[in-house]
Amino acid sequence: MLFFLQRYSILPGDPGISVSSPTITTPSKVITVQETHSTSLSCKAEGLPSPELTWVRLYGSLPGGRHVIHNNGTLVINGLLQQDAGMYVCQAKNVLGMAKSTNLLIVHGMSNGTGIALVQHSLPSSLLKNVSFFFCTTSKTNSTSRECCL
Repeated sequence: MLFFLQRYSILPGDPGISVSSPTITTPSKVITVQETHSTSLSCKAEGLPSPELTWVRLYGSLPGGRHVIHNNGTLVINGLLQQDAGMYVCQAKNVLGMAKSTNLLIVHGMSNGTGIALVQHSLPSSLLKNVSFFFCTTSKTNSTSRECCL
């Protein structure tokens, strides 16, 4: 077994290299998307050594065959279905620790002819116990408006 030692010259006052645990620099978001469309969830993190970014879905798995995780940390989901709604967590990990950021994805269903597109979620009721409203969408001739429904 060979060991290599690298010699560093540290001058007085030279702070050297600081290592740090990961921190996520993109804020958590609530994203609302129409069924059959695509969405992108971004995640950027800082830390030294550079953290590895991964995505997981709470209470489920990432949509099989319809998602891509790019090298820059962006999760893209194509052909959204109502069952894709849920909480997606970006995890940034290095040898010093881990940071997480949670994004809520809401998927609007297609209108059923009534002009109302229903919102379906697949979140456990324990996560929604403090939520006192939900969003529904009403369609008009050439526009879509959001209403807060109790």
